[in-house]
Amino acid sequence: MEQQNLGSMDAPLIPGTHFRVHDGNRPQPRVVPPGTASTQEQPGEPPSDAIRLFGGTDLSQWMSMHGGETQGDRLKSTYQPQYIDT
Repeated sequence: MEQQNLGSMDAPLIPGTHFRVHDGNRPQPRVVPPGTASTQEQPGEPPSDAIRLFGGTDLSQWMSMHGGETQGDRLKSTYQPQYIDT
């Protein structure tokens, strides 16, 4: 999707740059498609540029508080909530 440069050239310069305050020619962030919403049947998907830290079973993207890899023995295959009947 091509972004249109909006802005005006009659504003003051931003200190330390050659861009004006409302300069439409400043570099713009890229457009990131949003993820999908969750439903009762399945979880939603994250935005396309997201890094998934935990998908339910894998801690490979995590580090321990003391540095190094996390201890996988603390993680069961999936989280199962415990319900108490009252």
